Amino acid sequence: RGGTMSDAEGLATFNPDGWYETPDSTNIKYTYDNGVVLNCRQVPGTPSKKQGTEFVGDKGSLFVYRGGIIANPPELLKEVDVPKIVNRDANIAHVDNFIECIKTRQKPVADISIGHRSATVCHLGNIAVRTGKKIQWDPQQETIVGDAEAAKWLSKEYRKPYELV
Repeated sequence: RGGTMSDAEGLATFNPDGWYETPDSTNIKYTYDNGVVLNCRQVPGTPSKKQGTEFVGDKGSLFVYRGGIIANPPELLKEVDVPKIVNRDANIAHVDNFIECIKTRQKPVADISIGHRSATVCHLGNIAVRTGKKIQWDPQQETIVGDAEAAKWLSKEYRKPYELV
């Protein structure tokens, strides 16, 4: 079983003209209770560079993107059974999987729990770069520990007449 994220900290750069509020680049460090550290870097993409996720370990690195996996050194791929990656639009694949699960009553590839946990990690990184603080996370209570100002970013006031019940 994997670990549970315990804290997030990082930096970001934003458009100097304020045209949009999404960071141009980020460098976020997530620490998990099992000792795993995840460094997440986002830099502006260019057509010549593939966008994906790079995993760096003691034996080398794996770069995973929509079109495949690049190993450095290449021998890393011989150590694990890597499924063939079909290069297709991820949204179409998720929609197809969702429809198939309606028919079969099977659990989807990315169910609501996976989506919630994945989004939580992203949200906490976003809070860390916007506040400039290290965020301590209590995964059982789903709260930010010891920082009321940062905790305000977890939700917002609903417009009338909407409310969460």
